[in-house]
Amino acid sequence: MMPMHYVNKSWTNPLHAPQKTEPYFTIRVDATWNYVAGDTVEGTIIADQHYFEGFLVQAHNSRKSSSWRPVGDFSIVHSDVQLACSGQAVTHSQHKHYQYATFFWTAPAVRERTCIHFVATIVKGYSTFFMGVTSKEVCIDPIDGMGSAPADVRAGTTGLLLLLALTTALFARA
Repeated sequence: MMPMHYVNKSWTNPLHAPQKTEPYFTIRVDATWNYVAGDTVEGTIIADQHYFEGFLVQAHNSRKSSSWRPVGDFSIVHSDVQLACSGQAVTHSQHKHYQYATFFWTAPAVRERTCIHFVATIVKGYSTFFMGVTSKEVCIDPIDGMGSAPADVRAGTTGLLLLLALTTALFARA
């Protein structure tokens, strides 16, 4: 995810290298508990010390052996971000100094428990950028072939439905 600049109506890639120091940006996620397909995860890039001018964020499987293709889809909730890579990435939409930028990502359907990291390239300025900035791990649980949630979630839901049925029956008698 090497940043490129649009100059004179063409994309150019000056010979700038990413910073080797610890990035002064953080990607925070709203929670890292287990999600299922269709759940939305909120993430925020935060400037710990300085502002940033640009970013590109993708979600990648955390397993080292898996491919580094993007996973899941992003959505737009405000004008500071726009979709990239057919919705599998999110980037800045304005040239400005950001203190933070929030994005929303939808967990895909998975066959087995899958954990992802949000991976970003964050641009401080024209030639100052950090590649490979990662969030904490976010895990997605599979939904079984019947289209229902895992057994432990079904058990809780069944109990809730039973309670609802009993409450309805009690009120129907009254």
